[in-house]
Amino acid sequence: MKWRAFLLNLSIGLGSVSPAHSLTVKPIVRLTALGGQYFTETTHSSGANVDWAVVPVVEVNSRLRIIPVVIGFYRETQSVYNFLGENTLILRQLDQNAILRLAWDITPHWRLKPRAGYRSSWVEQGTNEKLGTGLFNNTRTIAGASLERILPNGRFEFGYEYQPTKYPNYQALISDPRLTSTGITNQAGTHVLDYHGHDVALAYELGDVDQRWNLSLNFDWIRQGFTDQKTVLDLGQFEDENRADDIYVLGMQSQWSLSEHWRTQFNLTTMYNTSNQNAFDANQLKFIPRYYNFIDNQLTPSITWSLNDRKWETTLGLIYGYRRYSHRLTQDGSGFYEDKLIYSQNRGASIVVRYRIWKNLFGMLTGNVLTYWSNTRYEVNYPYNYTTYNYLGGLSFEY
Repeated sequence: MKWRAFLLNLSIGLGSVSPAHSLTVKPIVRLTALGGQYFTETTHSSGANVDWAVVPVVEVNSRLRIIPVVIGFYRETQSVYNFLGENTLILRQLDQNAILRLAWDITPHWRLKPRAGYRSSWVEQGTNEKLGTGLFNNTRTIAGASLERILPNGRFEFGYEYQPTKYPNYQALISDPRLTSTGITNQAGTHVLDYHGHDVALAYELGDVDQRWNLSLNFDWIRQGFTDQKTVLDLGQFEDENRADDIYVLGMQSQWSLSEHWRTQFNLTTMYNTSNQNAFDANQLKFIPRYYNFIDNQLTPSITWSLNDRKWETTLGLIYGYRRYSHRLTQDGSGFYEDKLIYSQNRGASIVVRYRIWKNLFGMLTGNVLTYWSNTRYEVNYPYNYTTYNYLGGLSFEY
């Protein structure tokens, strides 16, 4: 979701582009390269993280802008990846996005923003995988549009996006316990993770004239219709109805400049995931309906201290999350089911120190720690309880 936050900030900035009668190009470039070490309770390794964003805003005239967007990142530090409604650890990830956006000022108060693009994500989850052939690798085509109402101190936006997504390396013929333990066999389909996504989004933003504070509210309804995954019945059989998930996401972001040296940021996200897919554990003949239904809350406040006209900046951040499944049962260490529902918590902290070396070039030091805890103890198929931490250093260029 990080790239979506960047696009949101880009949309906000479009309102400040100065009118022009001749074609002009305003490039936005961000590049960050960090290296260091990361740790889990059982592993210790070194790696590099690279983030990039290139956005040449082409202003055709005072009412029309063409905005090619290239965003991506490469991660060698072990991170958390959401897969099949559960968080799991991955080793490496390469994510690339190419999007073409238009911003057309229909009137002084209404703006139309169509877009189309492509996204590819390569994920290496195990040591026996390679980044280019990972089971989690997926591609997504993006096509959509949004209509923006420009307000005196903010904006309101309504949009729709079509997102067909494919997992070319993942088939039900593969004996992956993440699927087989829930009853998804080759009888459920072949390309069981491919789906057609539909995202209906609302966004509202409010801020003061001198940009000391800003409040953003957003709501997304995402429908994922799986094209080749039948739903599981209570005896491990399948019905003709395919799996369909509805994901509702409500987010709030606020920023406040307390003084010349202090500013705060507060993010709160609530996600409600519903699915008609069930699970059947053939080893214990256990049927669990609505296996992927859960509600998840994530809170991430931060505070930044700056000196010498932001030549030095230090940001301290916290994260707290809570997830509760409505039907999924806990298991003891041997895998026997208990009469309790699974819930989990994640807690973490981060620090980022940034120093302007020269104009748009910055030196950076970062440190992160993240702990996941759950009331279930069976972790043969999923890791539910773990801690990761890392420290990284490097350079960042912004233009």
